[in-house]
Amino acid sequence: MVSFRYILILLIIFSTQSINGQYTTKDFNGYLGGCLAYDSDYFYSNSFNGALNFMVKFNITDYFNNSVVTLNPVETPMTLPGQSHEFPQLMYTKSNAGSNYLFTFSRLTLLKILGTTPYSLGLINFLSPPTVSPFLAVLSNLYIISITANSGTDYTIVLYDFSTSTPSNVGLIPLPYGPPTSNLMINENTKTSYFAAASGIVTFVYSNTGLSNLDILTTAAGTTTNTAIMSNDYIYYCSSTATDVTLRAFKISSQNATQDLLNAPVTGGIPYYQNYIVTNSLPIAAYDSQLDIVLYLMPSNINGTISYSLWIINDVAGSQIFSKTVIENLPAPLSTKVITNDFIGMAQLTIFRQPTKPTKQYASYMAVGNKMVTIPYESFCPNNCNENGVCNNLTCSCFSSFYGTECENDKPTITSVNQIIYKSGDNITISGSYFYVPTVTIGTSACTVSSFTLTEIICTVGQDFEYSTNSYDLTVTVNSGDSSVIFSSVYSFLMPTITDYSQNGTVVYILGQNFYNTSYTVASTPAITASWESSNKLLLNVPKDFQSGAITLSCAICPTLPPLSLNFDLILESVEPTTIFYVPTPVTFSIWFYNAGENVTINQGPTKTFSVAPDQNKMFHMNSALDSVTVPTNRYFFATSNQVVSNQIQYNYKTPIIDSANQKNRTIAEVITTGMGIDSTNLLVYFNENLTLSATPILDAVEGIKSAWYVPIPLGSLSGIITFAIQNYTFDKNLALAPVIDNVEPMPLIDDGGIITISGVYIPNNFYLNGSWSNTLDLGCAGIRDYSNSKYKCEVPAGTGYFTVSVIMDSLNDTYEYQFQNPVITSIEPNITKLSTASNVTITGNQFADVDLVVSIGGRNCENITLVDITRIECQWVSPSSKPANTLLEVLVSVDSLIGKSNLVQLHLDCPKGSNNQQCSGQGQCQVTTGICECQSGFKGDSCGEEDKDSSESLSSSPTTSLPTLSLITLILFGIFLFNTL
Repeated sequence: MVSFRYILILLIIFSTQSINGQYTTKDFNGYLGGCLAYDSDYFYSNSFNGALNFMVKFNITDYFNNSVVTLNPVETPMTLPGQSHEFPQLMYTKSNAGSNYLFTFSRLTLLKILGTTPYSLGLINFLSPPTVSPFLAVLSNLYIISITANSGTDYTIVLYDFSTSTPSNVGLIPLPYGPPTSNLMINENTKTSYFAAASGIVTFVYSNTGLSNLDILTTAAGTTTNTAIMSNDYIYYCSSTATDVTLRAFKISSQNATQDLLNAPVTGGIPYYQNYIVTNSLPIAAYDSQLDIVLYLMPSNINGTISYSLWIINDVAGSQIFSKTVIENLPAPLSTKVITNDFIGMAQLTIFRQPTKPTKQYASYMAVGNKMVTIPYESFCPNNCNENGVCNNLTCSCFSSFYGTECENDKPTITSVNQIIYKSGDNITISGSYFYVPTVTIGTSACTVSSFTLTEIICTVGQDFEYSTNSYDLTVTVNSGDSSVIFSSVYSFLMPTITDYSQNGTVVYILGQNFYNTSYTVASTPAITASWESSNKLLLNVPKDFQSGAITLSCAICPTLPPLSLNFDLILESVEPTTIFYVPTPVTFSIWFYNAGENVTINQGPTKTFSVAPDQNKMFHMNSALDSVTVPTNRYFFATSNQVVSNQIQYNYKTPIIDSANQKNRTIAEVITTGMGIDSTNLLVYFNENLTLSATPILDAVEGIKSAWYVPIPLGSLSGIITFAIQNYTFDKNLALAPVIDNVEPMPLIDDGGIITISGVYIPNNFYLNGSWSNTLDLGCAGIRDYSNSKYKCEVPAGTGYFTVSVIMDSLNDTYEYQFQNPVITSIEPNITKLSTASNVTITGNQFADVDLVVSIGGRNCENITLVDITRIECQWVSPSSKPANTLLEVLVSVDSLIGKSNLVQLHLDCPKGSNNQQCSGQGQCQVTTGICECQSGFKGDSCGEEDKDSSESLSSSPTTSLPTLSLITLILFGIFLFNTL
């Protein structure tokens, strides 16, 4: 490929070229035509095998390879479409949209070829057969301007759109100036077009939508114009008279074709014409746009012999001073096949460059014998300008990277310059090449060179350098001013930039680059200050109540920096204390980077939250949660503000204690605790380590960090230890339970004692018996346990009277008063007596003992009591002398204060005697239990000694009882009769 660097060089240099008079030829295989086009890699030409037309291409490098004698096509020739029945007349290569298109033309068709695919674009002439070969220009957007023949001498300029495979006629304009005598020339910058006609240079304007402004620039009087070509701002053309042909030129911008800037007579004969049709007998031309050089392959008729010469016309550096070089006796161009009797297709002159030596130019055309003729045109200056420039009027015009009369010196180059921070004291390092004795300036101030090599300069900016605007020319000058180079980019000092910020707890930095040690101001709300730490870090002094917002940093030479948005992590700096009670405990928090003016939410664990406002010192105070007896696995505080969550700080609980545990009543114990609140969620209560109980807080008993609890007492328990457990924490207290004897049974026998059952609660097997008849006796008992009571069976010895059963538990005890069985009286003899009668009495019964033995009958004690045995007592007793209230007398036996009694003795009383000294006067019945007479009928009085007259009359006057009885029976029967009748 042609080097882009050299193309740029050639585009900006106008140079005088010399021709050494040499040309070369090289054979090509195939039936070649006169067309010739090229790109960076290939030559393109046409071929005809007598039946079909082909497109062939050859490697350019093969042409310059001396070992290649004959060039062969590099690929199978491309067969052109069948409608291309005529040999192509012209070829163009045209780059468009990144693709290289090859255009071929015949009088009938246009082919557009991309890669290996030809697209036939249709007829370009209106009539068939055409009478004129195509005159065309291809625009970069694939629009094509063509001049076609309508009929005879009528011609039309047509604008086609060939961007697709189907052409479209965009616009046309009639041509009144006769047939063209040159191909079309275009200036795509001004969108104007030119071509030669017999009477002058025809101009018009084109656009994507049509053609306009057709005009003609007439040339010198008495001349005929043909074979024109356009350079950058000049049109070169042949003008002929009857006797000679002259090459002429005029400046396009002057629009004056009669102003001859070049007058170069053609020697060696006069070209000939036939019917104004361009043939190979007319000049064929090419234009080297890179060097502004026009080349003509000129035919001349010398005494009937046609000779060919190459004319090279160049403008010396655009000075309108033209020179020419002529190479004569060149091989004849290859004529295409005869199309009509008056027309033979013309050859094509092409300019190309050698790929490996892009400074060498070549004019080339296809000659008779399947040969390509190449004429080099090169520079001729001393040492060939060391190949570092081009020769211009025998003076080297150096390429941009060289200097010297022969371009022998490399200009210094600057490839890189390190930037430094303003007033940092750092050195500037300039890298590049060819630094011969350099001096350096930045703007108008010197940068003092401390050391240098050919490829590196180190210099120091003076402290007196005054900063103005951060844009300076950095210039390196070498060889005492022979050459200098300016850094391609303006030099600027490294300016402070902000890239980010970092937060490490409460320490916040602005991160960036090129911070130099100066004062910085920060615009923010609340106010923030900044201090320099290093070239890439500033320390921000941020208040506690700044969580998020935008800040703007500025300094003396800082550029306008965009606001930096800060969103700080919320920092829980400290918690005091970190050991709290299970009850609400005052806690103080130090929190950084919360939203000013807003409460902060303080979280105790995952579920308990508190909205807290800061005090004047920006500290936060709260009481821990009331129900903190629930001990989470992870105990921590954290804070949230504006949905930002802080770090966590662990806390611990102070271990709770049981202050006291006392029995409140028979079934409830009251426990007083410190530091555990009133939440029983995770509270376990044990008594004597093996019972799980429930605890109920006494809400009205909470005072400060103390709380009270009611705990049920298992009835079958004894005094022991009550334990509270919260997860891994356990704390306990002794709980003394007062023993209670509820019942003792049965009563023991006085003669044998026996087994008694003692029932109660909280009673241990530690019983004592105490009675008036015995010292304290330790009972041996066997326990009977159930779920609700405590029971023991104990053996009691023989005894009498009352006794106590005591149970002792440490300092607590309970006593149950009990007794032996009472005496039992079953009979007494005699059991009938009279007043004031002395009797020997025998009492029969049980549980009789001679312990404080007392016997009484009717309230009168027996005397001379003898205990015969446990079942019989004998004694002497005198009945009452007067009638008691109850004549059935009570017999009472008291043994050691235990009493047995029964009404067994009947006292018989005498009734009053009448005058006859008989009880009841013999006229009534004596009731012995009461001593009252029951008189017979007709008698009355205490002794029945009086006649009862009222009783006798009543008896004699009373009717018989038979009649009333009969009447009653009759009434009853009559009632039954009536009931049955109804």
